Amino acid sequence: MAFLAEGKSYREALGLTRYSSQGADKIIDAYHERGLEGLQDQRQYNRGAPTLLSDADLLLLACTIRADTAEGGVR
Repeated sequence: MAFLAEGKSYREALGLTRYSSQGADKIIDAYHERGLEGLQDQRQYNRGAPTLLSDADLLLLACTIRADTAEGGVR
């Protein structure tokens, strides 16, 4: 955005930032929709991938590790 505000062309701005045209368009759209707030990092709101183990599986794993450790370790 700053390069465009400085008068650089869209193509120059893409070359300087290494953004793809789709990535740059998303940033520009976010700015037009929400102003400066649209440019803030939003990664903290990503839920991430679901866990591989259920709560019951995690409990079983923890109990198994504790039992193996009590018996002298895991082999």
